[in-house]
Amino acid sequence: MIGTKVGKFLITQEIGDGGHAFVFKGEGDGQVVAVKMLKPSLADEDNLEERFVREAEALKQLIHRNIVQFCEYHFQDGYHYLILEYMDQGSVEDLIKKMGAVAPRYAVPIFYNVLDAIQYSHDHGYIHRDLKPNNILINSEGAAKLTDFGITKVVGGKNLTKQGFVLGTTVYMAPEYLTQGVCNQQTDVYALGVTFYEMLTSRKPFEFLRDDEPLRDFALRVCQGKPTPPSAYRQIPAPLERIVLKALAQKPKDRYKSAKDFRKDLAKHFPELVKRDIVIPHGRAMTRYIKVDDFAFDDAIPAAGSATKNGMGSGMRAAIAVAALLVILAVTHFAPSVFPDELGGTSAGVLYGLGSGIGLLIGFLLFFMLPRTRSMQPSLAGHTPTADQDHSDSGIGSEESSIPEFEVEDTIPFADQFHGNKPMKMTESSELNAYLVVISGPDKGRKFGLRPVSRIGRDLRVDIRPHDPEISRHHTALTFDGRTFTVEDLGSTNGSFLNEERIISKQVISNGDILRCGSSSMRFEFD
Repeated sequence: MIGTKVGKFLITQEIGDGGHAFVFKGEGDGQVVAVKMLKPSLADEDNLEERFVREAEALKQLIHRNIVQFCEYHFQDGYHYLILEYMDQGSVEDLIKKMGAVAPRYAVPIFYNVLDAIQYSHDHGYIHRDLKPNNILINSEGAAKLTDFGITKVVGGKNLTKQGFVLGTTVYMAPEYLTQGVCNQQTDVYALGVTFYEMLTSRKPFEFLRDDEPLRDFALRVCQGKPTPPSAYRQIPAPLERIVLKALAQKPKDRYKSAKDFRKDLAKHFPELVKRDIVIPHGRAMTRYIKVDDFAFDDAIPAAGSATKNGMGSGMRAAIAVAALLVILAVTHFAPSVFPDELGGTSAGVLYGLGSGIGLLIGFLLFFMLPRTRSMQPSLAGHTPTADQDHSDSGIGSEESSIPEFEVEDTIPFADQFHGNKPMKMTESSELNAYLVVISGPDKGRKFGLRPVSRIGRDLRVDIRPHDPEISRHHTALTFDGRTFTVEDLGSTNGSFLNEERIISKQVISNGDILRCGSSSMRFEFD
């Protein structure tokens, strides 16, 4: 089919092969579209040709920002084609295959938009009947859209399903749909629950135990068993687990009555997440392994009271400065007797004044230019929180941080093995190929490069300083141990969050994770 022209669109690539149709990428007049073609060998089976036309009619009626847009319908050379909006990031099923379980920060915004689309569909008399991850499409603009209305039931419309048959994908079917053929808004809600469960865990609540397991046995487990709680596979917030399990309730009376109720419950418990932009992560979270023979990470942060290799304490630097002053004063004192001809006409007062000035200048320069000792204390050791920082009840700050605290005279927070003792500056580069990309907040779109130890805060001495008034002076730190990065809160006022879960103690942060400090969310990238 590559090279075939359908209407004004030239088919350039195959992008999908479903049970009843092929999907191609089409291009024409500067527009990119998806071309869905009904498989000709199946056109006469189960009224599929009529269903294909019904899908076109449904999409004409369902104009919604979260439903794939209908463009054209063509019957050409014996083939049926639907021209649809092109979604360049594939489906949620593709996302699950690449990432495994989709973190709540990604899953909730996507699912919240889909719930809006399905409620709109229900309000217009359409029951989808085939809700699953493969029928939720996403694009790089941050949109999630519902597709495939091919087996949609039109309330009050002609029934195209043969007596005794049910249409859809078995593992997403509600108990009453499997056993009695009951199809309504709540059976769509159940399928949404299965879809959400799968997004959060990469598993389905009920699956066939083997390829040849009888449908009767599978249906019995769906009708009598209880799904494994999602938290058994992945740590998720308790309210989110409760919401998913309510959508999966066996009895319709215990389930959400509508997608609208499902959506309201999500918004009630996760008001920040449902409003977030949809971010499309790229690939499975993984750790980069690099050769670290040249870096002594054990020595990267000196112990309290220790010095860097070339460092000097303030007392030593002051002693050298005073010694330089005394040497210059001594030279000034003996200069007239050593050089009587050259200095014979110069008064002692002028000589002493000139010598003192030069000595003070050299001493001053020596004191501030000589390398300094970095004497540091653990950030939470001996720390007494203020009233708005007391986290004793929540356990925040209960562990002593391994990140050193600043001393009064410090201008560099730690000995950086990559840059020696040069002062820290914010940068978009990283020798570790590790970055924080701001995806929401005042600095949205900015990228910060990470070092072996990187601090986030408002203090001018830290190397990541977002323009966010909700961030504390010393908020969060990320540390590289040669293989992985860990993140910890530094006793901030309003806490640090990893994937919307508050950081209690040091945690590993992986590629694609979202770190939130104040109102700024930053995606961790580690290639």
